Amino acid sequence: MFIIKVLFENFKVKPFFRNNKVINLVYQFKENDKSKIYLFDSYLILPSSLRTLASKYKINDQKGYFPYTFVNESTLDYIGITPDIRLFNGISNEEYEGIISYTWNLRNELIRYLELDLKSLYQIITSFSQDIFNIEKIDITKLPTISSIAFKIFRTNYLGDSKLPIIKGNAHKEMRNAFYGGVVEVFKNEGRNLKLYDITSLYPFAMLNDMPTGDSLFSTDPNINNYFGIVFVEVDTTGLDPKYLNYPLLPHRIDGRMYNPLGVWTGWYLSEEIKLAISKGYSVKVIGGYKFDKTSNIFNSFINKFFNIKAGSSQIKMDRTTAKMILNSLFGRLGMKPNQDIIEIVDSTKALEILSKFNVKEQY
Repeated sequence: MFIIKVLFENFKVKPFFRNNKVINLVYQFKENDKSKIYLFDSYLILPSSLRTLASKYKINDQKGYFPYTFVNESTLDYIGITPDIRLFNGISNEEYEGIISYTWNLRNELIRYLELDLKSLYQIITSFSQDIFNIEKIDITKLPTISSIAFKIFRTNYLGDSKLPIIKGNAHKEMRNAFYGGVVEVFKNEGRNLKLYDITSLYPFAMLNDMPTGDSLFSTDPNINNYFGIVFVEVDTTGLDPKYLNYPLLPHRIDGRMYNPLGVWTGWYLSEEIKLAISKGYSVKVIGGYKFDKTSNIFNSFINKFFNIKAGSSQIKMDRTTAKMILNSLFGRLGMKPNQDIIEIVDSTKALEILSKFNVKEQY
């Protein structure tokens, strides 16, 4: 907001928000000036620490270390012995020994640290953008997030003639109730000789399944086998196989939180989840739902290509980190809410006009 305030006082500024966060800024000198400057948040493009990215992309200028908490009004002109190692977050003893000095200058070190940050970020973004352009011929300079980049790649080079439905209105509201995230349950707080199992690329793997496409058709057909889509059902776990009692399959939201309950309830689900639940002993009554066409291989070429690059089994020359970012970012983009709050930064006169015409949720 500090940057926006300074720019707003001197330029024509248009910020773009999503979920109350600035995703990019566009500013120009005058109203009729055709020249525009775009500012992006690099973390929304490559959501990892600069140090981690610098290491993964093997760039020339690696991120340095700086004692943030050492800086205060009384130390701005400090020149002396290097501050204590405990003030340098994440530094090793060997790395610290390499920077020990009796003439450590805070101002010089701060400038050097910031310059390294800028050089590192520039080299990382350059490497990333060149990867994307060389393989997919996509210019990322006006794409503010990693999900928008992944979607642009898919829509341009992989979607083909397939038709992905855009759901709006009440249908979207109802279907979105079937959109559940992952859940982590802790059953025991401690243990011995524990083993860790990691599922590789679980969300991309799920995207290899058949997908609902075409226009939706609302139906009150009670036969679950006639659906491929989203259904509203009554669920009863009374006859559930005892081996599933401790780990129920179907999720359900109660007061905004997600549970996997036992009992009787109603909810929206993917038809294929309900078919699986029925095969495990759930009793389900279909009340209604939305039918779609079933289409195979919608995302397969996209997923397989980037997974193979990530796994090192492809001849395509792209950094593994780039491939992993693209591979994991498309799924979330397709679940983005279609309606977003409108956020504007205006002067007091315009603010009064907006307040008189619209229902404003928040103002600052």
